[in-house]
Amino acid sequence: MDAIEEAKIIKDAITVSPEALQEEFIRLPGDIAHWSGRYAQAVRLFLIAEAARREAEARAWLECKAAGIASAGEKGKAPTVDDLKAMVATRPEVLACVVEEIETAAEKERVRGIYEAVRTKKDAIVSIGATQRAELDGNPSLRQDARMRDREAAAGRAFGGEDRG
Repeated sequence: MDAIEEAKIIKDAITVSPEALQEEFIRLPGDIAHWSGRYAQAVRLFLIAEAARREAEARAWLECKAAGIASAGEKGKAPTVDDLKAMVATRPEVLACVVEEIETAAEKERVRGIYEAVRTKKDAIVSIGATQRAELDGNPSLRQDARMRDREAAAGRAFGGEDRG
């Protein structure tokens, strides 16, 4: 899926169409399940990247420490803890893991934001529906119009006419 397709899917998942509340409400559980699954996958990838970074740091620490102790015999001074931290932090394999961890953390937050927006959409749909029902119930003119349409539709069916409602 390309970026344009994904942007359209995200837009459809998080925007509310007040004129199509029924369709939105029907679609909502699938959107929540989809983005919940995407968020779980993003969290999983982040945790894997975090573990890989820790492992790379531990291996680099041991290697740098061993190299520092070996060179201490020649120079007479072992590296300090700060020296070892600097050596570990600048190792290419550690840097690659740090970059991967940052990228997966950013993706996790991006998907979490979409998931939260979809959950918020649910509340908005319920609220809009309740407002529309209250307006319909509270406005005698709207109730009258609805009753007339119902009567006309019933009369048309009773006399073999088409349902116009």
